[in-house]
Amino acid sequence: MSYNDPRGADAIAAAIYERSQEAHPELGVLGEPRMVDRGGQYSNSLKIIVPVTLRGGYTVPNLEFSLPDGLDDDTALFYDFLDTYGIEDVANLADLDGAEIHVNWSDGTPVPEWR
Repeated sequence: MSYNDPRGADAIAAAIYERSQEAHPELGVLGEPRMVDRGGQYSNSLKIIVPVTLRGGYTVPNLEFSLPDGLDDDTALFYDFLDTYGIEDVANLADLDGAEIHVNWSDGTPVPEWR
């Protein structure tokens, strides 16, 4: 559709519908977590990446968490994320693969939300 369409009201309604939440899927699917190093030459900055895809084929930003400082790190946001999915043991991280996550749309961009 051309956004310079002279049809007026019909073109506006179609453009609004395209951007509306009803026009896009609202559930994403998590993939298996992986770890990447975002550090430089002299330091490590290990991150946990949890891929997110939408069933409709839309690209969604991955979830990224800092690697916790051990099992007793009460400040680790990653552990809060695992609690959301009922995962109590890090040995069961693979259970995230295939789990659903709610995705909100903000200015036409899909944003995974787990809180």
